[in-house]
Amino acid sequence: MDTPKRVTAKVTSIYILTRKVVQVDFEYIDPSEISFKPGQFFSLKVSDAKYRSYSIYSNYKNTKGFSIIAEIGHEGLGANYIKSLKIGDTVDLIGPAGRFGLKEPLTENLYFFATGTGVSPFISFFHKLQDDKYTGNIDLYFGVRHEQDLFFEDKLEEFAKSIKNFSYKIFISKPEDPDFTGNTGRITQMTESVDTSNSQYYLCGNPDMITEVGDLLQKRGISKENIVYEAFTYAK
Repeated sequence: MDTPKRVTAKVTSIYILTRKVVQVDFEYIDPSEISFKPGQFFSLKVSDAKYRSYSIYSNYKNTKGFSIIAEIGHEGLGANYIKSLKIGDTVDLIGPAGRFGLKEPLTENLYFFATGTGVSPFISFFHKLQDDKYTGNIDLYFGVRHEQDLFFEDKLEEFAKSIKNFSYKIFISKPEDPDFTGNTGRITQMTESVDTSNSQYYLCGNPDMITEVGDLLQKRGISKENIVYEAFTYAK
């Protein structure tokens, strides 16, 4: 694996996705081109001596820049720094780094469990699976707390149209609308319906979700070797 680099980049776009989540797009300055593997992250310098890590969600084929999504609904060095960014700002990073990724050889069924911004690296995974013309089954279970916390529905719908056998289910754990008719509850419930043979399971997001889903899958006889995960925490 390539050694992480010291990188300088410029903010080119900022999008408000929800009341708590933003997307930030960057263009590389030095070096001017970088390749990354789906699932990797950059560590963003947020103070004189502190870095915070963010998964890359953009298409891995873009060597001129990258995008992240960040949780900003709390107080912390990383969240406050992201909130302070403006288009044209220059940032310092280290990366790309990380070993989270698709595990070769791929099995017939791929299951993805994500909460909140944990869906970020999966978007990059889906681009790779699409380019590789993967013909197996892809199922994503994406959970957020409230309806207003949902994002990337448009991207998921695009994948559903362009990737054979791709499907996704969104779960709202605490709907605010009493007339909400979508899927409710937590994504952990889907561990009961997954295929247990010739399958891989990718988990990303809240550490408690990862622990619970991992335990439930293993109770169904699924080997640890087929469970791949990346836990997201909100550092102060």
